[in-house]
Amino acid sequence: MSEAVSSVPARERNDAFERVQATRQLDLNVETLRGMAILMVVIFHVIGPKPYEGLQIQEPGSLYHLVTDIFDYLQMPLFSFLAGYVYAIRPFSGGAGAFVKSKAQRLLVPMLVVGTVFAIVKAMAPGTNTPLSASDFLTLHIIPVQHFWFVESLFWIFLLMMLLDGSKLIASGRQFAIVAVVACAIHLAWQDPPIYFSFAGVIFLLPSFLFGVACYRYREAIFQPAVLWPVGLVTAVCSVLVGLTLVDVIDYRFMPQSLPALIVGCGVSLLLMVSQFKQRWLVFIGAYAYSIYIFHVFGTSGSRIILQKLGVSDTFLLMVVGILVGVIGPIIVDKLASRYYWSRRILLGKKR
Repeated sequence: MSEAVSSVPARERNDAFERVQATRQLDLNVETLRGMAILMVVIFHVIGPKPYEGLQIQEPGSLYHLVTDIFDYLQMPLFSFLAGYVYAIRPFSGGAGAFVKSKAQRLLVPMLVVGTVFAIVKAMAPGTNTPLSASDFLTLHIIPVQHFWFVESLFWIFLLMMLLDGSKLIASGRQFAIVAVVACAIHLAWQDPPIYFSFAGVIFLLPSFLFGVACYRYREAIFQPAVLWPVGLVTAVCSVLVGLTLVDVIDYRFMPQSLPALIVGCGVSLLLMVSQFKQRWLVFIGAYAYSIYIFHVFGTSGSRIILQKLGVSDTFLLMVVGILVGVIGPIIVDKLASRYYWSRRILLGKKR
């Protein structure tokens, strides 16, 4: 073995080592951004985007709601962008049955199991916001259960990518660009698609997912100053424009499926990746991002209900505890469930 290694020229060994190191560093960047995205999701749900959700903050123009308004433009596009980027590393290359089975196991099984448990808890537990009624269970998972829409939407997007890659419809850059433009056009034009089986989520997420795929497949062309500087400038302009609407300087609100929102979501995702930002504690959280996404609502809602029953009313304290429990609780669940075959399959969607 040592003779084989020594027979490889030193320059080639150094180049190979640099590629391995670059891949590892890139993984740290992706995991950091995953950690950032899931933290935004947890904070978003702890506070609640509407006055009757989360902490039920009623004050108009509250700083808390400004935070959720900002996160609304960033969290799911970033998550979808990262999902597309990671898919592009190991895209569909054959074996449709195995591919569909693996995605169903990873995404749909936890959605059905944990999502159903969540619906039952939400219907029965005292103090929950917008509790489910008995009639809601007739359309359970046909109409998505709260945040589980993202998991189901992602499953359909993976199946779409399987069809596109399997039939070589996006084999060239030109073909890919045409599909991406069509996806963006539908995203912008179809403002109110059906919510059944999370179809609306597919329309919403597909452009950012495809952009993530493009940033891996065509990274040499995209990660160039001639591209990044204009993208950064346009993203900055749209971010300022959106920000001015959020603080009511401009009497208008851009919908999440508007062109400025699309540019902000995709542009910020790209710039965060190009920055190669890495943070160890975010990498740790990012490694559990999927489990946190699935289970965080039990911790965020549960901690709020318990603390309020104990007489705690301080909004900031409720928020901090909700965030901590919403992050730490699912990590503990992941570690415990991963020990046993059936629990890791039905709760986490893991094979091993």
